[in-house]
Amino acid sequence: MRTLVFRLGLFFLAILATVNLVGQAAPSEETYPVRIILEARPDARFYQIEWLENDEVSTDSEAKDPTALREKVTRTEIKRNLPVRFRYFRLRSAYRDNLFGPWGDVVQIQRPVKSAANSTKPDKQPATNGQKTDTDKKPPKKPDAQTVPEQNIFAAVVDRNGRQKYILRGNSVAADQLSSVKPLYYEVECLTEKDAPENTNGRKLYEAPVQFLRAGQYKMTLFKSADPGDSEPIHTWIFWVYTDIPRTYVKFYAPFLHSRGGFTVGGKTRIALMPEYSPAAVDKIEYRIFAEGSTAGAWQNYENEIEVNSFAQNQSGFYIIEYRTTNMAGNTEAPQQRRMLVDARGPLVEELPAENGERRLALKDENFPIIIRIYAGEKLIEDKYYKMWKANDYVKVPAEATQIKVIDLLGNETLHGK
Repeated sequence: MRTLVFRLGLFFLAILATVNLVGQAAPSEETYPVRIILEARPDARFYQIEWLENDEVSTDSEAKDPTALREKVTRTEIKRNLPVRFRYFRLRSAYRDNLFGPWGDVVQIQRPVKSAANSTKPDKQPATNGQKTDTDKKPPKKPDAQTVPEQNIFAAVVDRNGRQKYILRGNSVAADQLSSVKPLYYEVECLTEKDAPENTNGRKLYEAPVQFLRAGQYKMTLFKSADPGDSEPIHTWIFWVYTDIPRTYVKFYAPFLHSRGGFTVGGKTRIALMPEYSPAAVDKIEYRIFAEGSTAGAWQNYENEIEVNSFAQNQSGFYIIEYRTTNMAGNTEAPQQRRMLVDARGPLVEELPAENGERRLALKDENFPIIIRIYAGEKLIEDKYYKMWKANDYVKVPAEATQIKVIDLLGNETLHGK
């Protein structure tokens, strides 16, 4: 009998141990920061991105669920912390829910370079057309941090077809930052314009940063010798040059008013900054908001819509929003401004003297109509609408009322307790 009880006890202990193991939370998965810039696609409402563990998937096939993660993307910039097991991605346009375009190419994610010593595998760089580069040779004894300046000179973006391409940041290539070979020779060929002035039509001695002032696609190759017979290049880059100046427009989401006093916004009005379509992808949008007559502060990066209450809660007066966009080519538009009259003050509620324990409220506000909602606890017991308000008007409050909410035309609210 004791043996049976002992065995039953062991059995229940085993069950409890199993339950405890199952109930324990799995350790959090290691992640790394990812930033991917997409070219704008005017025909797409949003995008779908698929993160992949490997590149063993073709354009038309579907990835296996355990090795892929799909997400909806509504902006041209993707910023997130991604599990380290995902090393590739592919993209497709979405015209509406469940209606997608074809998948683009599988692209390797450029992982951040922490330091030269930790950089054992260089990230993908501008295409080399199968020619050998310094990264194909055996690594030197001392760590080489060539990937860092290369990422500063060329920006990687994903084009409309889901393929990765490279854009020159600025209008020149400082080749001496990309190779320590001296003397250094270079050759430039424009792939989109046969007679472009940037074409060198042979090798030239590198003496200063090479200028690219005309938009187009270029191929630039570095050599250690001026001898055409020495055909092995040091580096070869294929990249795009954009000279377009970006432009941004501002959009206000209701509530707002167009009145004699000008354009008036309330505390709950949201402000969106949107770049106009441009061949070059957007790098960042910056803004600053300040009261008229005051000094403008530092530029801030625009991430999401801006609510007026975030900078002018319970305030009234004229404000200026200044904004600008910089694209991946390093071109920045001249700052634009929009003037707006802010009225983020809620209606003024005043208790009036009354007899027999009756409660009366008077209202003062400039933005009619006004809605008055009276609650008893969480239950709405009265919902009143006032198109206009006379000097001798008042609101009679029921005895059971515990809270009154007054909302004006601009969405500004005042909560009045019992």
